Formats: sequence, structure tokens, C-alpha cells
Amino acid sequence: MFTLSSILLRLFQSLAPNQAHTFSSSQVDPPRHLALVLAPSQPLSSRYPTKSKILNATANERDALVESIRRAVQWAGEEGIRELSIWDGQGLLQSFQSVLVRSLSRLPPSPPSSATCSPPRIPLRAVRPSYLETENDSLSKSEMESDTDQVTTLTVFPVSSGKGQPQPLIVHLLPISSSGPLLADLTRGFAHSNTPSECITQKKLDLEIKKAMHFSTDPDLLLIHPLTPPPLYRALLPRAAPELGGYPFWTLRITEIYQHPAPLPVPSALTGVLGPILVRGQDSSLPLIRKIARFFPTHVEQYGQEREVRGALRREEWEGAMDAWTRVEQRQGR
Repeated sequence: MFTLSSILLRLFQSLAPNQAHTFSSSQVDPPRHLALVLAPSQPLSSRYPTKSKILNATANERDALVESIRRAVQWAGEEGIRELSIWDGQGLLQSFQSVLVRSLSRLPPSPPSSATCSPPRIPLRAVRPSYLETENDSLSKSEMESDTDQVTTLTVFPVSSGKGQPQPLIVHLLPISSSGPLLADLTRGFAHSNTPSECITQKKLDLEIKKAMHFSTDPDLLLIHPLTPPPLYRALLPRAAPELGGYPFWTLRITEIYQHPAPLPVPSALTGVLGPILVRGQDSSLPLIRKIARFFPTHVEQYGQEREVRGALRREEWEGAMDAWTRVEQRQGR
């Protein structure tokens, strides 16, 4: 009975009409700060991942991680989001930091044709040039401590699909040490400086944590995305309870948390046949057809033709998170 009810509820969620969000046509401002949790299937379970653990991480998850971040940066720029923090909680961000920085560095460092604009903001934590130039992702423990045990903050200018100059987007790559170890480090710092206990207030802790994580505001919206697609049976059941995967909890206040339902799988042999039909159905004038078409993965994103990357963040996930944000009654004054 429970299984039957779950399947019926899952089908209702997939067939219910859904209108695409538009911040420009609504009275809801986009989130100022979006947190993205990219959850790998294999935990590295180490503060300083070794070379063997790095090599054991699947190439698919590495590609999915890099591509998901690239897409999130692009879409955040299109939506007018000003701050993006990224977390995986298992060490992949630390392991592939050089690849990520190189990928983000390909975005325009400053707005084109804007000679009078101020120079691009320098990252809050510089990365050694030799680390950027090498293709070897294995680092010693001392190098990990100096290069990847801190929050990496970059300012990029994603190319916007709209008119006007690109707006700056602050991107934070959060290491494992920015969660529980960060609070432990702050506690040791207070002890070493003999800070009186009456001076350690919640406001002071908030300021110190934001300073350590380079946050200007707390996350307004948190999007959870698994780097490994869920199994087939998850597509027929109601969405599972979201898991933060160790994302730094102290910065979460009134934060909307969103996790997209598992998509119905399409065999690769049928992708070439169904792909064009589903893409056309996504633009149908009938809400039911549009909803069904968007429920299937097509590997053709609305921002342009993209190569298929298994496990990468999909446009329908992003749209679902933005829809959830626009429906939050607190932010609409209801």
C-alpha cells in the first residue's frame, strides 16, 4: 500500500502543471547568495586527500563536478545572483581545485568594452602559479594545508543572456575545514588570545565565521545535487529528505533548501530519437506536455548545446530551485 501510494504521488508530481519562473515578470528578487551542495557517491573521508584517493575518484564525478560548477556560475549570472558558495563535503573540491580555477578563469575576468570600470577584484586567497600551471592534481599534506585548506574566493563576470554589462559574481569553493574544523579553530583562537567568555557573543561568532568563509551574506537558497544519478527505483518514489552533506550549518538561517526529484531514466539508445521530440515538447504551449517533456533528461540545455556529462547539474534542477524560491511566502510578504 505504501509503495502504491508513493508511486501515485510521484506520478502526480511529474504531471502537475508547472509554470517556469521569471524573476523579471515577478515581484520576487533573486536570491542574493545561493549555496550549491554537490554530493559525490564515494567519500574521500580525509581532510587532506592522498594521491591514491584522488585517482580513485571516478572520472565521471570529476567531470560532473567541474561541469556543474561551470553551469551554476553561468546560470547564477543570468539570474542576477551575486554570491555562490559550493560544497561537496568529501574533498573533491580540494582535489580538483586546479581544474576548477582554470575552468572559471576562462570566463571574462572583467566586463568587455568597459575601460572606465574598476579593475577586477583580486581573489581573497591567491593560488600559487605553479599549482595553476601543473596538470598533476596530487599534493603533499603541507601543500594541501597552504593551498586548499582555506576558502578559495574568486570574482568572475559570467556572460549574461540579457542586455547590459555582466555583473560580478563572487564564487566560494568551500573546503572540508570550513565546517566543523572551522568552529574548532575559532575556539582555539579565542582560548589562545584569552578572550573573556562574556565577549564571545553570537554576533561576534557570526562575524568571525563570515570573515573566515569570505561570505558577505548568509545563503538564501541551498540547492542539493548528487553527482551520481540515483538508481531507477528512486524515480518512482517521492523525493527523499534532503541531506546537507556537512555544509557549514552556522551560516544557514532562514534558508530555502531544495532537492530535485530523481528524473526518469532514458536509455542511451533512445536519446537520439527522443531528444529532439522532448526538446520541442519543452517549449509546447500545453502545460501538461511541457511538464512531461521537462521531466525527462534530454542532455540539451536551454543555454546552448552541451556535451553530455553524466551526473552534471541539469537545467530542470536549477529551474526547480528557482521556482521554489519564488513560491516562498515569507519572501513575498504573505
